[in-house]
This record gives sequence, C-alpha cells and structure tokens, in this order.
Amino acid sequence: MRSRRASLATVVAATLVAVTTVLLGTYGTLTYRADAKAQRDSLQNLTTRQANELSVALALPVWNVDRAQIDKVIEAMSQPKSVYGIAVHTVGEDVGRLRNSDGKFRAWDGKSEPEGMLVEEQTIIFGGHPIGTARLLVTPEYLRNDLRSSLVRLVTTIIAVDVLLVLCTYLVLLRVVVRPLNEIEEYAVAVSTGVGLQNAPQPESLFTADLENLRSSIA
Repeated sequence: MRSRRASLATVVAATLVAVTTVLLGTYGTLTYRADAKAQRDSLQNLTTRQANELSVALALPVWNVDRAQIDKVIEAMSQPKSVYGIAVHTVGEDVGRLRNSDGKFRAWDGKSEPEGMLVEEQTIIFGGHPIGTARLLVTPEYLRNDLRSSLVRLVTTIIAVDVLLVLCTYLVLLRVVVRPLNEIEEYAVAVSTGVGLQNAPQPESLFTADLENLRSSIA
C-alpha cells in the first residue's frame, strides 16, 4: 500500500513536472527566439547607422587627403567594443585598423577579412561625387554571449520551477493523502484484528471529508 502511495506521489509529481516543463520550455523557446531576432536586428541596424556616420565623418578628410584626420576619425569610430575593424578605400590609398587576437588594433588594408563578422560598406560622398568607400566590421561575439547568458537563465529558471513543484507536490500529498491513508490503514488493521483498537489513530483535522467517511465506514 505505502509503495503504491509513493508511486502515486511520483506519478503526480512527474506529470506536473512534465507538463510544466513543456509549457515553460515552449514559452521560453518562443521568447528566446524572438529576443534573439530582435537583438540581431538591432545590432544590424546599429552597424548600418555607424557605417553611415563613418562615411559622413570621413568625407572632408578624404577629400582633402588629410591622413592625420582620417586616422583620428577611424580611431574615434573604433571605440565601441563591438567594432572589429574599419577600412577606408580612397584613390591611391587604403587605410584602416583591425583587432588582433588580444583585442588590440593593428594596421589593416581592408583585405583578408575574418569570417562571421557583420559587414557594412558605405560610399564616401563629397559634393555629390563618390570619393571612396568606408567598410565597417562588427563582431557578433558580445551578442552571442548575451544570448548564451539569457539561455542559461531560462534553463535555470525552468529547473528551479520543476524542483519547487516536485517539493511542493510531495509535501502536499504527504500531508493531505499519504499520512491520512496511513492512519486509516492502521485503524482498519486494528478494527479487523481487534488488537490495539483503543490506540488506533483517531480522526484529525487533516482528514478530508472523503477520507473521514472512509474511516467511519471501516468502523
């Protein structure tokens, strides 16, 4: 009997956990995908805006062939940690900078681009005439890290909810079902054998109406 009650508690808890996990997992997956898409779109839009700003800022220095000013503009636009590289192609000269494995910038001519980067290229225009191009590379590494952290938090939340659900289910079943049934079983044994009836457990407030009716019918 008691093993069956334990099995019942296990089945109830397992069913609740399975249903909760499916529901939370489905909701979490949909939320995660929507959030991931929104963040990727946001990063792409930001990359486009930065490339536009870069081409506008470079227009006058490139027209004047002012290498020092070009370097200053490139340095200023390289400050965001997501910017992986900037290359400026002008007539007769290519300048730029690219991060190395340590995250430090080195000179770059715009060739041999690393894979997996978001790339945005804009034409540099001055006086209505194209005078060069600005190429911006943005790494999605930080976005991937944020999404990975979000996924870990989501999975951790689902596991925590499952654990709490199992504990609460067992505690409730223990108090409302298992203990009353144990007392009824002891009472039934005492009634059937006639031994220790006076010491048999008496009804308590924890008995539900149905369980108390069952105990009474045994008597």
